[in-house]
Amino acid sequence: MRADAARRRAALIRAARHLFALHGSDIALDAVAEAADVGIATLYRNFSSRAALAEEVALAILDDVHAAADEALEGMAQDPQAAWHEYVRRLVQLDVGALSAALTEHLTDDMSAHVRVAQAETLTGVGDLLGAARAAGLVRQDLEPLDLVLGIGLITRPLPEPVARDVPDLVPRMVDIVLAGMRPGVAGPGPDGTSRPEVARRAAVARLAEQPCVWLTTLRPDGSPHVTPVWFLLDGDTFWIASSTVNVKVANLERDPRVAIAVDGSGARPVVAEGHAHVDRDIHAHASLLARFAAKYDGWDAADERQDGPRVMVEVRVDRWLLRPDARA
Repeated sequence: MRADAARRRAALIRAARHLFALHGSDIALDAVAEAADVGIATLYRNFSSRAALAEEVALAILDDVHAAADEALEGMAQDPQAAWHEYVRRLVQLDVGALSAALTEHLTDDMSAHVRVAQAETLTGVGDLLGAARAAGLVRQDLEPLDLVLGIGLITRPLPEPVARDVPDLVPRMVDIVLAGMRPGVAGPGPDGTSRPEVARRAAVARLAEQPCVWLTTLRPDGSPHVTPVWFLLDGDTFWIASSTVNVKVANLERDPRVAIAVDGSGARPVVAEGHAHVDRDIHAHASLLARFAAKYDGWDAADERQDGPRVMVEVRVDRWLLRPDARA
């Protein structure tokens, strides 16, 4: 494609993206061509149908959402809260409302493989960022990547002119409310009818995930306990621990996977669990967990072998909570 043709195509996508966000994707294609400063024939030479144009809009926004998530994930190591809040506000600026319109009105029933792949890759990237935000205590456990992206799209769709005039700061206020509502520990049933006890349990697990360390007990060859404090991540009933292969606990776990984990709640909410561990020697296969460790522990590289040799990722699945994180004191 010639450079001038590529510029016209890019201008059409930018114009459609902007107008879809303002008016929805049913806007007249003549208006899109006019906004791009080209003729309608040029539009149809580039896009055979409205659905084809909507697909390119979706791909462009998915690419930007993914890139912004990757950038925010890097920033989590320095200042998790600032990076997370900046990402959410960046979604507002990316015309995500146009994405929801394009996908739901034209692509849902006949989405191309290209869009499906791009959507899956983008949601994976957003999921990695959400994992780091959970580890930093910034978001609740039940927030899914698609919830976030489409939710921001819905609250940032253009307002009727009288409303926009009378309440000019409504969208920023709504974004602040959403940010507050995504934090762990928010009370009330979820949109799926989640019970208050379940909401309380999730909030308690999120508080537990914010603790700096847990006490891990493994078994020596003679059956005696070996107790050591460890840094950790928590996903529901699964703890993740990174360690060196030279540590006693790793040798113990590879011989006997039974473990106990305890958290000192300073007398108010102690937590004790029993479970089984699996040692994965390919720690680099856990890129999203490594990013979350870095976010939670001030940039710590859990895979760094320079100090104590090869590293492993330990997965501990809880079989039984002896003292649950949501138990009353």
